[in-house]
Amino acid sequence: MEIVQAAGGTWLYRPEERMAGAPLVFLIGENCADLEDQARRAQKAGLNCALCGVPVADWDGQLSPWPGPAVFGGNSDFSGRADEFLAELLRIGPEVLTQAGCESACIAGYSLAGLFALYAATRSDWFAGVAAMSASVWYEGFTDYLRAHAPRNPRTRFYLSLGRAEERTRHPVLRTVGDRMREVRQILAEAQQRDVPLVMHDGGHYSGVPARIAAGVAWLARGTEQA
Repeated sequence: MEIVQAAGGTWLYRPEERMAGAPLVFLIGENCADLEDQARRAQKAGLNCALCGVPVADWDGQLSPWPGPAVFGGNSDFSGRADEFLAELLRIGPEVLTQAGCESACIAGYSLAGLFALYAATRSDWFAGVAAMSASVWYEGFTDYLRAHAPRNPRTRFYLSLGRAEERTRHPVLRTVGDRMREVRQILAEAQQRDVPLVMHDGGHYSGVPARIAAGVAWLARGTEQA
């Protein structure tokens, strides 16, 4: 297995034999070790798709779409610098895509990175597919924003997933995630005029994270028939 450093400090996995038409999947928030794990999972599943890990130094700042209040005591507020982070990703993305030998790009993320992936689709038409696993769609104002800002590319495919226990928390903000996720699914299905899968997994937010990410990657690589 070969993983090389690519543009902008990202990490690129290129399988020896790629699936015909398979996209390059940008994995937001994944470092080199994370990418190696996802590459092994992809190989085991027979996907042979290219993956790019995009490290994030400041999740609460770089992945939040606009400033918002902290949801945990003692944490800093969200600073809302997603547009800056996305601009840099779109700057280096075409170079990484060429290096990977792929023709189309998808974006995937977990938790706040999943929120960023959804947001990115409303700001750019570059992504052919989006996988948002346990996305932080409880973020203040996000569902209202999504209703007013359809994805830029009407052909973009979306995959959503959530842990069944995530909405059972006592936290007054985080426990809204189930209702907000179902709302996001409805908004996207209506906007894209296609089914948007919402896969429910056992466990809470921190259960089986790598496997949930791998499931999203597999759906992006194989297409909607795998939902």
